[in-house]
Amino acid sequence: MVIFMLATLIGGLWHRHQSGKDGQAKDIGRRFIQFVDLSWIIGAIVILAVASHIDKITVGTIFGAVAGYLFGMGRDDAQELKQIATQLRRVGQEVQGVRKHFTERES
Repeated sequence: MVIFMLATLIGGLWHRHQSGKDGQAKDIGRRFIQFVDLSWIIGAIVILAVASHIDKITVGTIFGAVAGYLFGMGRDDAQELKQIATQLRRVGQEVQGVRKHFTERES
């Protein structure tokens, strides 16, 4: 399992180096860091479970949390930012409408 954990780190770095443009290495992004962290966490859980330092219920709970984290990562960050910006624009328009209504009432 330790070999698997090291292989994910080395393989990920090698892939980043090879997939860069014009011979320059690609930046290490958030998704790459999440992938490496996840593989190390799963490896550590498996090692502790095999060594009987964690009971079965705890292992199941941790793997359930990891699965929830993985399946909760579905949305792309850029898409989420666009949705937030759209919502903020709508709120801004509503505020302007309310402000206009009250200024007309006061006049």
